[in-house]
Amino acid sequence: MKHRYPSVLPLAVFAIGMSATISWGSGSLIPPAEALSGGIPVAFMKSLDQVEPRQMIAMLPYAIVIPGSYYLSQNLMGTTSVAGITIACSDVHLDLSGFSINGVGASLTGIHVITPNTENITIRNGIVRGWGLFGINATNARDTVISHVKASHNRWGGIYAGENATIEQCATYGNGLFADVTSPPSDGGIFAWKFGMILNCVSRNNKGAGIFVQDHGKVLGCTATESPLADGIRASSYCTIRDCVSARNRGHGIRVESMSRIIDNTCGENGRSPILWTNSAGIAAEGGNNIIEKNIVAGNYNGIKTTAPGNLVIHNAASFNIIPFSFTDPTFRGPTLQPTGVITNTNPWLNFQIP
Repeated sequence: MKHRYPSVLPLAVFAIGMSATISWGSGSLIPPAEALSGGIPVAFMKSLDQVEPRQMIAMLPYAIVIPGSYYLSQNLMGTTSVAGITIACSDVHLDLSGFSINGVGASLTGIHVITPNTENITIRNGIVRGWGLFGINATNARDTVISHVKASHNRWGGIYAGENATIEQCATYGNGLFADVTSPPSDGGIFAWKFGMILNCVSRNNKGAGIFVQDHGKVLGCTATESPLADGIRASSYCTIRDCVSARNRGHGIRVESMSRIIDNTCGENGRSPILWTNSAGIAAEGGNNIIEKNIVAGNYNGIKTTAPGNLVIHNAASFNIIPFSFTDPTFRGPTLQPTGVITNTNPWLNFQIP
């Protein structure tokens, strides 16, 4: 006869495991001293302001009247007759968080700094489009930084900033088609008042100048194309324009006044579409004492054109322009060489005409 005995081994293992578990999980039930204050438990949870110290913008219109950091939580839609976001104080950081603020035809400006002489405004990382006036108008502010913003199809200008501004890695497209006639023009892609820097930006198909910087400004590493009625890049005096591309604009590729340096740029097919404009040039200097050096001008009506005396033009290459060089003398320049093969001329100031 077979005898059946209860299995005690699993029960023993289970008991040992439970004992070990209880032993490992045991400890003092008396809270540490720092957990109590006057016998009352101390809260260790963070408040919402501590977790996210920025102020969320969840709808438009929105007025920023207190310095601080603000951010978008979603795409937002504007309404008629008002601006989207107004800024009325200094020391504001506005993060669009990759979202867009969208205007309607009868709305005002998307983001507008409304108080004069404000300082230290940052606007970044998002899209501003379809507003009845400007995409961004920060001309009342100094020391503004606008970065990684796309402004498109605003009825007036795309991105406009005041003195000491830095505008970097921004893109503007299709702005200014319904702007009023103002001075300076309000129909451009990107604009910066005096002492500004515009860096690594792209501007295309804006009614006014793609990029416009006032006195003592810099435009570096930018692309400006297809402005139907104006220049690609426009600068006042004491400016530097370097490493830029300006092409297929109705006006000049690059236009400066005086005391400026235009170096290492490529300017092509300006002033030739939809019809020829005989005044246009790849590079145009309307004042004196500019240095125009190491640029490529190709397929323009005029390659390089000066309309005032006293400019220095050296070491440029012009090809397939209707008029390669047009100078108002005295323009100080290297000789123009049209090479036919190996270049044996060692003059370091040569300007090349190809073909």
